[in-house]
Amino acid sequence: MIDWANRELSTLEGQLAFWKGGVARVFNGPASDDEITEAVIATLEKHVADWRALMSEHNIPVQKLIDTNA
Repeated sequence: MIDWANRELSTLEGQLAFWKGGVARVFNGPASDDEITEAVIATLEKHVADWRALMSEHNIPVQKLIDTNA
């Protein structure tokens, strides 16, 4: 359960980093003009916070995942 919860958290955080990095922009131009991208980032930030809160509520420790592909 701990491994699964941490993999899910890592996936959410990876998606958030991808969108925040500007790679997955919906429109070209300034990020401030891109309401869809801003909405996706806000939603992912909420999901990450909610997932971390749920893990904390159930005493599941957050672990740094080891990259097995390295």
